[in-house]
Amino acid sequence: MVSGLVYVTGRDITDVIESNRKISQLAVKLKETNDRLFEQASTDPLTKLKNRRMFNEELNNLIHACDKESHPLSLLMIDADHFKDYNDKFGHIAGDKVLVELASILTKTFRKKDVLARYGGEEFIAALPNTSEPEANQIAERLVQTVREFSWEKGSVTISVGITTYNFNSTTKSINSEYLLNLIEQADKALYCSKVSGRDRITHFSWVQNKKSGSI
Repeated sequence: MVSGLVYVTGRDITDVIESNRKISQLAVKLKETNDRLFEQASTDPLTKLKNRRMFNEELNNLIHACDKESHPLSLLMIDADHFKDYNDKFGHIAGDKVLVELASILTKTFRKKDVLARYGGEEFIAALPNTSEPEANQIAERLVQTVREFSWEKGSVTISVGITTYNFNSTTKSINSEYLLNLIEQADKALYCSKVSGRDRITHFSWVQNKKSGSI
């Protein structure tokens, strides 16, 4: 008659422990691989800032969060002035060093809650939640001055900045993808005005609107 009892030896227990250890190691390696793939897909390889795709995702989240809390949201577009000329004069390696140093300055200037990214080429972008236009201007002024006074390895570097601020409130219409596109377009227009006005300066989209309407 079979008793139904199962006898487990010390070797069996050792095998189970070893199997569990290997499974744990595989799980850790899988997580590390997934984290690395996510970083590669969401990070600019040169500056280690977020890339455009990841920025747009996080900006969309910030728009909804600021809308929910009726908080202002400011967007800054930042461009390295005459960067093509700098590359032509000093070479692409020197140009890359400028972009890396700029990314470092930006990271130190903006706050932890802000979302910063390299948007393409020599252009950077930052989303500042719960930040009014005057507050965004203060941050931008500090940034422009820091870049202007920095001891660059070769030559001098300045930046142009375009700012737009959206004040969410209870009367804000339903949020959709157009908000994201509109904010970026407004900041880009303000940046363009900074560049055509002489560079090394800040322009707010509200100033551009007021100038067109004859308010200033």
